[in-house]
Amino acid sequence: LMQLLPAIIDRLAQSFNMPALTNEDKEQKEGVQGLLCGLIQVISIKVTKEELLPYCDSIMTNFLQVLQSKNATCHEEALSATSAIANILEGEFVKYMPALQPFLMTGLRNFEAYQVCTVAVGLVGDISRAIEGAMKPFCDEIMSALIEA
Repeated sequence: LMQLLPAIIDRLAQSFNMPALTNEDKEQKEGVQGLLCGLIQVISIKVTKEELLPYCDSIMTNFLQVLQSKNATCHEEALSATSAIANILEGEFVKYMPALQPFLMTGLRNFEAYQVCTVAVGLVGDISRAIEGAMKPFCDEIMSALIEA
């Protein structure tokens, strides 16, 4: 699995440069991104923290880029995969929170796409378990988003 991970991360990074001239191209591009996020999630669950750690920065950078798309399925896959990373990294995940927070808030407020909202709520729980007290600075905004939704 560890031989595949760098290639999958690279493929996800390359997917952002795929031209999307038609709606069909855009859907295919976003479909590939969602599938690659899911694949990274599965690999992350199967390997050790020590094996995964060297790749986490590039994985999270790519997940954050996926979250910039307007595709709910991609958001769902990227947020689910982020949960796996948070569970593995535990307290070390806190370094990704400032960059992730805006996308997490968008997901929590996205009650129209209830699957994304549900995954975002689950991600809040996973991150809270992972980083424990370090979650405190993010709680006010999270609670506001939950109340609004």
